[in-house]
Amino acid sequence: ARGSTRSVDELKDRYYSVSKLLIEARTRADPTFLERVPSALQKHCAAIMMNPFDYEYECVRKNQLTWQYARSKAEMREEEEVVREARRIEASRRRMTKEKQRLAKLLVPKKDVNAAKSVDQGGGRLSDDARQDVPASQGHVGSICA
Repeated sequence: ARGSTRSVDELKDRYYSVSKLLIEARTRADPTFLERVPSALQKHCAAIMMNPFDYEYECVRKNQLTWQYARSKAEMREEEEVVREARRIEASRRRMTKEKQRLAKLLVPKKDVNAAKSVDQGGGRLSDDARQDVPASQGHVGSICA
């Protein structure tokens, strides 16, 4: 219609929806349709069928892009600082986890590994087998609880 004010995205939506309907109709009428067209057109048809144009998604994407471009340098610096701080916190958390694991290995002698596993799996209580493996001089829970 003349004088119609459609956006580019509305035109794209219309083009891709009509194209998809045409491809579906032609392949229903002639199952060999796609085999007879040139390979470039086959690829184009496959792309239209597999990736339909999503008008709402495109509008949201463009609004987000516009918002990103409209941000001030101060807002960008602030966000970059937040990201850097998050990375520092994550690195610190990983270092602390590694240090805890290293200390746990140092605190539990090799022959007490089975006892430590029994404590972890048994909700903090040593099994009877584990109590026998833990020497009383180690000061473990098993030597206090009988």
